[in-house]
Amino acid sequence: MKINRRQFVSAAMAGGIGATTFPLASQARSESEMANYKKLDRVLAQPVFKKEFFSNPVIIESVELLEYDRSYLCRVRSTDGAVGISVGHNTMNVLYPIFVRKVQPAFIGQDARRLDELLEKAMEFGFNYRLGGQAIGIPLATIEFAILDMMGRVAGKSVGELVGKVHNPYI
Repeated sequence: MKINRRQFVSAAMAGGIGATTFPLASQARSESEMANYKKLDRVLAQPVFKKEFFSNPVIIESVELLEYDRSYLCRVRSTDGAVGISVGHNTMNVLYPIFVRKVQPAFIGQDARRLDELLEKAMEFGFNYRLGGQAIGIPLATIEFAILDMMGRVAGKSVGELVGKVHNPYI
């Protein structure tokens, strides 16, 4: 099929106009969708960690990364002597410098009841937001689980009860 210049320009213009209106289609949401997004925003604004179980501050005295035979444990201690432990990911043998230099110092001397805030502050500490994905996520998660373990022991609650409802107590 032979196409002349006028047909080519018309087809190109139609394609260009269609392509420019395509992004607008995603912005045209119904009122019910907007209501769902507003509900979701309200839920996301709520803290995850339940502070009401703790009347007194739980100050983090030390955060240690323990290694034995290429396996890693994180031990967190409070000034009151409470201890929490978590198992590190198997890539901690590579990520331990980030853990020790970039993440660990952000938690020492802080109130563990503010866990949600501490995790966000740890990302800002020492420009940690520049690190991406696993490089910062694994050390952060390792400390977070150890703190949750410690807080669960202090409150006499499971980790599940500290962050939500336990729907099934049996595995």
